[in-house]
Amino acid sequence: GAARASGDRRAAGIALLALGAVSRQAGDTAGARRSYAEAVAIFREIGDAVADAAARGELAGLELEGGAAAVSAAGYRQALGQLQGRRAPDVSWQLRAGLADALLALAQPGEAVRELRLAMLDVEQAGSGFRAEARRAQYMADKWAVYARLALVEAERGMAGAAFEASEQLRAREMLAVLTQGQVAGPAPTADLVLREQDLRRQVSELAAVVEQRVALTSPVRGPG
Repeated sequence: GAARASGDRRAAGIALLALGAVSRQAGDTAGARRSYAEAVAIFREIGDAVADAAARGELAGLELEGGAAAVSAAGYRQALGQLQGRRAPDVSWQLRAGLADALLALAQPGEAVRELRLAMLDVEQAGSGFRAEARRAQYMADKWAVYARLALVEAERGMAGAAFEASEQLRAREMLAVLTQGQVAGPAPTADLVLREQDLRRQVSELAAVVEQRVALTSPVRGPG
């Protein structure tokens, strides 16, 4: 029936997103753009606004990688417009983070900070759906870059207080991951999972150190007396 046909079309759209990602990684920008554009057309056809927005975000990301920051920003805004009235923080945080990068490329740090703060709210909202704190920490683990990005941008703007606050939030996330390590119920973690978690914690720790160093350089130094 119609529902099955729609499901088949949606699966085709998702497959095109995956194909686009493979092409993008291989450096085939034209192929990636074709796949993403076809996915957008399918999602629009079946009325899946959230998937449509996600696909548009991928196209906007391609534009940014190609140096077309203004086109990219417009694409991200169009994608966010698709989500009006819909609760999809797991998609919107990525769109806002991408828009922030485009705005930074356009030398609009103030607007970029606004989008990064909204992205952080989306991340928190999406993470709040997990009742177990350990599960929530796991979900939040790879979203730390948003906090780090905000801290660095604020530091570059000379906003030492805001940068320090963001860096503290980054450190808090890192500590939460360490404290909740091993608390998740379920099968014993595989060696690969353990290695990935260790690598993630190392990356976050290094990132936090870079952020703190940058924030320290922008903070006013108090002299004696």
